[in-house]
Amino acid sequence: MFLIGQTRRILFSGKFIYFIGFAILYEVFLISIMNFTDAGAMPVEVAFYMMNLVPMLILSVYLAMMLVSYEKENNTIETMFSVPGSPYKVWLYKLLVMYVLMFFIQIILVLTIFFFVADFHFPDMLIHAYVPIILISNLTFYFSTKFRSGYAAGLITLVICFIIFMIAEPLYESVWFLYLSPYAKPDALNIELWNTRLLYNKLGVTFIGVLFLYLGLKRLLVREPFID
Repeated sequence: MFLIGQTRRILFSGKFIYFIGFAILYEVFLISIMNFTDAGAMPVEVAFYMMNLVPMLILSVYLAMMLVSYEKENNTIETMFSVPGSPYKVWLYKLLVMYVLMFFIQIILVLTIFFFVADFHFPDMLIHAYVPIILISNLTFYFSTKFRSGYAAGLITLVICFIIFMIAEPLYESVWFLYLSPYAKPDALNIELWNTRLLYNKLGVTFIGVLFLYLGLKRLLVREPFID
């Protein structure tokens, strides 16, 4: 019952429903602009960023920053540390629910792009955006434990995301680019080399995401700062 209650908090706490509504309106707006102006069809590479990655990044930051701050604001953080067994299990469960929720929401966004914008290989659009989204959510979770404030964590993460986008041009096709798109292949680059670059990129992003998850969970070992 405790875990069911945690799932309910993640899904229906705060203003989550408003974020979902905003994402829907955002997608409808972009599709309307494309269909009712002379802009023409949106390239799949642009759709990858504008209709998939951007709304999912905002949603992931919101969900991750609420994991700790919601418990503190509602004076239930002590309960999280008092669960029999390792408190890691509870936090990992909350994170898992968040990951699954974001995955299904992203499937809906990718289906929207597929049916209304462009034809593409479905798994490419889904996986290559989902991996950096997990990293950003884990980064937000880590900042939430470091500063003990979800709002500060969300602000710092959004600033980092914005800076990465601002310096994207020199790294746009590089293995070091966090948001490397499978549709950004240089014309002169061999397809096998490009697939290798994509693989190394996603492995690196996954490693960094797991590292921030570990650091965040490790900070939760010290309970006093969270219940003072």
